Amino acid sequence: MQQQLAMHGLGGMDQTMANPASMNMGQQAMSNPMAFNMMQQQLQLQQQQEALNKMMQQMQGQQHNMNLDANATTNGVGVTANPAQRARMGKSGAPSGEFTSKTVAKHLPLLEKSSVEGNRLRSYYSLSVDMLFYLPPVPSDEEYCVKLNIPMDPSTVPQFDLAALRAARFSEIALGALVSNQIALSLELSNAAVSCLKQCAEEPVHPSCIYEVARAYFLHGMFRSYRGDMARYFKYRRVCLAKLSQFPSDTAGVMTLLSAISFHDSFAYMVYNANEESLPNIDEIIPPVSSSMDQEFISASEIKYKTSTDPSQIACNPQNQMWIQGPPPVFINNEAPPLSRSLDALACAIRSCCDQANSRFLEMAQSQDKKSSSSSKSNDVNMFSMSATSAAVTANKNELCSRNMVLSAYTL
Repeated sequence: MQQQLAMHGLGGMDQTMANPASMNMGQQAMSNPMAFNMMQQQLQLQQQQEALNKMMQQMQGQQHNMNLDANATTNGVGVTANPAQRARMGKSGAPSGEFTSKTVAKHLPLLEKSSVEGNRLRSYYSLSVDMLFYLPPVPSDEEYCVKLNIPMDPSTVPQFDLAALRAARFSEIALGALVSNQIALSLELSNAAVSCLKQCAEEPVHPSCIYEVARAYFLHGMFRSYRGDMARYFKYRRVCLAKLSQFPSDTAGVMTLLSAISFHDSFAYMVYNANEESLPNIDEIIPPVSSSMDQEFISASEIKYKTSTDPSQIACNPQNQMWIQGPPPVFINNEAPPLSRSLDALACAIRSCCDQANSRFLEMAQSQDKKSSSSSKSNDVNMFSMSATSAAVTANKNELCSRNMVLSAYTL
């Protein structure tokens, strides 16, 4: 290395002496031998420092390439690793500095249990939204480790699983901020939830986190709908259904989430006045959720109403791709939680009332139009009223009429 530095120094001296200005300075310094020696030493030190800086840059470049190769190898292992391997990897499979956005890092303290502001936002969410849906609480990092049944410290939770938990938490407090009229903060928290969901898309999360991802997509869709962006609500809702289609029927909380989707769908049903033709076309962006299995009606309720109560079949049902229609699938499931059945019954009553109101207004408009024939009147009324919900209510008036749905919801 000393030889290289010396060679760089001599080369620098040659270049300096080749410069006319430097030659003039050298001629002036020749008259004073001490000044000439000092100038020569300064030039050598300068060239040595430049050579050292150049070598350090080369070494840093080599080290950066080695880190990239190591990260690529680690990420390759992380994609195919089993949960135990991913747990041992901890956060090395996705460095937090690379994947954690500035918005997420800024608002991470709000997710702590000791955060006063975070608890306040979560209280707003609980009192305004979750008081109605009663979704299961998002597990803490410690509870998630216990759920995995793997000896693991919370600080070593894989980054992609941690992103799923954070997405659910951010989506909750984003709604809390919106309810408390903190619009700027709610938008930042919403962006943080989206950033976490993008991280979840980098690698398949552990199956125990899929419910939290589905919940985050739905709650974020609700947030967008409250902001007036219904197109994004339907997109995020479609992704949520895709996640729900992977759940077995005995998954904890799945019927609660489906009833929440059904109830908020009734809000969208009213916004679009039950007109499917006015709905945004999202099929090309996010294809409908499909299933290779045919619907099987096993229970007496399924056979009577000709609809499945299995969560995966509900998510894959073609008539439920934009909003849940037809017989209320959660309400007719006697094994579903009572609050979930009550919420789905109210959603069915809202859809039914909307259909009835549209049908009556159409009849009133046609009765005032003297030019319309009686045959065209009846055809138009039948075409307007025969939605999937109207057909189910017409076939089962005693059970599914709006009045009895409200009474059943009250009883439950």
